Amino acid sequence: LLASEAEAAGPGLWRVRLAMTRVPGVPLASALRKRHQERLKLRSSEEPLQRFLSACHFSTELLKQLSPALDRISAVAFHRDITPRNILIEESGDQGPRFGLVDFGLAVDARRWQSDNSVHDIGGDGLYWTSSAWYAFAHGSKELSSQPALDREYRTCLDTHALGLSALGCLVELLESGGSSPRSEKLQLGAAAPKLRALQGAWSKYWSDAKRFWQPVYDAFRAGNRMECEALKAAYAQAGVHKVVASNLRAVRSALRSARNACAKEAPLTAALPLFDALLLLVSPGQDMEEVTTWKAVRAVLGCSSDERCQHHRYPPSTCSSAFMGGRYPATPQVANFRVHAA
Repeated sequence: LLASEAEAAGPGLWRVRLAMTRVPGVPLASALRKRHQERLKLRSSEEPLQRFLSACHFSTELLKQLSPALDRISAVAFHRDITPRNILIEESGDQGPRFGLVDFGLAVDARRWQSDNSVHDIGGDGLYWTSSAWYAFAHGSKELSSQPALDREYRTCLDTHALGLSALGCLVELLESGGSSPRSEKLQLGAAAPKLRALQGAWSKYWSDAKRFWQPVYDAFRAGNRMECEALKAAYAQAGVHKVVASNLRAVRSALRSARNACAKEAPLTAALPLFDALLLLVSPGQDMEEVTTWKAVRAVLGCSSDERCQHHRYPPSTCSSAFMGGRYPATPQVANFRVHAA
């Protein structure tokens, strides 16, 4: 945010003007679709090891570049809508991908969010919700107080979890296809090959169920059908949707841990260990954990320096938050500023 101005426009009305830095790039979701289409056209036969290391590097850079900004921003606000739609990517020459985060339309005051139940409305894209967000949708956010582990997760993990799922989705998508045979994968990836396939399977199950639960909610919201929203809440409460999501997320975490341990035994694959460790910190299992994940802990396992930025970060510390909060990108129709009161 570069500058702001507010003026009275009438009784109870205000006109607010904001000047914000423009973040270059295109939505990450669009870039990933383009990459997938290009792979299909070229019928690429990229070697399994090269594809794996490239996918890990891409996802690691995403976390390395965004975690310092979110570390600083989290002291002030929670974004609540971190998805590949709201992450921008700029790719030019040999400099590698450069990422930015936009659309703070659902952001909330961090301190108030953690202390005041009255502001706990549901927002964002359900595909990237924690299991506690699904519980809040179905039962009402006030009921979170009866579930301490879910309440703690909902107050503290929405952004870390969403970025973790965004990075994991990138990793899985970039690992897909490539035209290599199971034999060549086994030769180049060793014991990690079946573990990575298991991770892809666990992610696919999570994604399939999340889409199945989210699409009716989105459709009802877009149609302004309040009765349908209420019916979905009741049905999801009865079906225990949040438990299904939590179970899938725990399966994803288990597959991540197995893949991580397999990579630790294969010399060329050890470069992926910081990424797997970061994802295990970020993706929340929907149950009580010993410690709340912090951005500083994520940056530490990624090897980020202590001066509020990572080695390959493109913004100096003094401009970190303004650069990433710059220029609200027009939201896609899919979940533009979805907000529904859960209580």
